[in-house]
Amino acid sequence: FGEAKEAVGRILFPFDDLGFAGAVVLRELEAEGAVRTAFGGLHNTAATEEVLLTLYVTGRLPQKTTDFSIMPQLSTLWQKLTGKKIPAHKPVIGSEIFAVESGIHVDGILKNPELYEPFTPEVVGMKRKIVLGSHSGHVSIREKLKEYEIYCNEGMIDGLLTYVQTEGRRLKRHLTDEEFLTALGEGYAKRSSDSRYNFA
Repeated sequence: FGEAKEAVGRILFPFDDLGFAGAVVLRELEAEGAVRTAFGGLHNTAATEEVLLTLYVTGRLPQKTTDFSIMPQLSTLWQKLTGKKIPAHKPVIGSEIFAVESGIHVDGILKNPELYEPFTPEVVGMKRKIVLGSHSGHVSIREKLKEYEIYCNEGMIDGLLTYVQTEGRRLKRHLTDEEFLTALGEGYAKRSSDSRYNFA
């Protein structure tokens, strides 16, 4: 399990050298043992937020009374105090964990998010974000246009998809919303004045 520290009263405080300190902590909790973790997995230890959310999604914490929506604020404070940056895709607290690009994933999440996400973005104070890039599909383009209440016909959507996929490959990242909206250009699409418009 890698190096470990043991405090007075036999408190398990495993290091994460092999990548499963969180699993070791959860096993110790099942055995009614005492554990110590660190927010963000500071100093290569079990990450507090990952342990808590595992307990939450497996029903070992009361879902109706447990509130993790403060996670973004805690993450900001943690980065300020430690001078470290939280990786964008770090479980639970990464800023991009609910960003979805792949067309098939976007379609699936819109139909049934529980198949893709162990907990909703709102549980940890975040929002799901559809991002556009080389792996996007028509559904992704339509959803992004709907988000900004912009109407495009199918021909325009085909053109946008080709542009987004090409730019995503060129940039080797997804496009920002600003880049996507700039690509629309004046006269390429018109903003809908009716939010009830059916974009499907």
